[in-house]
Amino acid sequence: MTKLKRIIYLSLAALSTAGALCACSPAGPNNSPSPIIDSELDGEISGEIDSKINSKIGGASASLPSLLSDFQFLNSASLAPLSAAQLAQELIDYDVIFIGEEHGHIGNHIAQAALFSQLHNLRPDITLSMEQFERHEQETLNNYLAGEIGEMVLRHDTDAWDGYAQSYRVLVEYAKNNGLPIIAANVPNDLVRCVAQKGAQFLQTLSQPQASWAASELDLSEGAYKAKYYDFLQASHHHGGSADDTADESKQRARQNANSYAAQMLRDETMALSIAQHLQARPNRKIVHLTGHFHSAALLGTAQRLAVMRPDLKIINIHPVIMQITEDESEQESESLTPISSADKANGAYLIALAPTPRRFVQMKNINAFIARTMDERSEASCIY
Repeated sequence: MTKLKRIIYLSLAALSTAGALCACSPAGPNNSPSPIIDSELDGEISGEIDSKINSKIGGASASLPSLLSDFQFLNSASLAPLSAAQLAQELIDYDVIFIGEEHGHIGNHIAQAALFSQLHNLRPDITLSMEQFERHEQETLNNYLAGEIGEMVLRHDTDAWDGYAQSYRVLVEYAKNNGLPIIAANVPNDLVRCVAQKGAQFLQTLSQPQASWAASELDLSEGAYKAKYYDFLQASHHHGGSADDTADESKQRARQNANSYAAQMLRDETMALSIAQHLQARPNRKIVHLTGHFHSAALLGTAQRLAVMRPDLKIINIHPVIMQITEDESEQESESLTPISSADKANGAYLIALAPTPRRFVQMKNINAFIARTMDERSEASCIY
């Protein structure tokens, strides 16, 4: 039996017994986009994406994904499979739908496009909201949607994320072709960097137009989201501290961590504000917000801040989980799927099952080094204000 056939067989067996996926997050809450498919394939992916979307919008498949471009929607409680059309029907009464993503996972982005198109079929008055564009880029994005500029100008002037063509082009073009608005929801990265260095009080020093690009107040109180973020920081020995730290080093690290969390909350508060402002200007529209899954898992982060701003809204989230194939090295043919955990189920009312990506790290020391290096790069970048 070939490896691919064994994986498909195991996937079917797992589904029939409410089996088995594992959510494996390859990076932290502010992980930079890291496309699975090389950017040289920019012009070659559209046909494959279209065919994948078309194959998933009918009846639900009985198998879990085995190719990187495959996906399967699941009900979190039962792990029952759903097609995009079926899931759209179940989401029709919600005002705001968060679709969390593993940045750069092609299957995740195909799933987003398939579901969005089905929701649009049911609710023509739908708006796409995107973490991947920043508030000061809204006019440029609007100009593109209106056909006044080309895609190269859009990507240059908005500093589009790496992998735009394979990750977000399909959805942006769908919105453009159907006359749908897109919210450039995120705060400019320059402002995030300044808060990470100077703290939340930096926001009070901003004048216009910069002040209009960011939420002015941040909720930095204790809670589940803050605990989750600090757990992420603690995973890095560099930012988690050690017993050997001096008193001054501990104070400095505590200040750095507090500023890092403030910068994270700036993203969440601003994206929530962007959605709330859009709904204030255009009441009764349905919103689909695309974001890294840390910002919406368990309806925390951006979803939680929006619920505070607009408690009248019905909000739901869809969370990605990555299948994990494990092999018994003592038996060449022995493979199994790691069971999905209760924590995975709690992260979303619905799940997007995704095929496993290549392992980013093998050793824990390399994970810690990556986290430390990424945090250092962010802290060393200068605040321009």
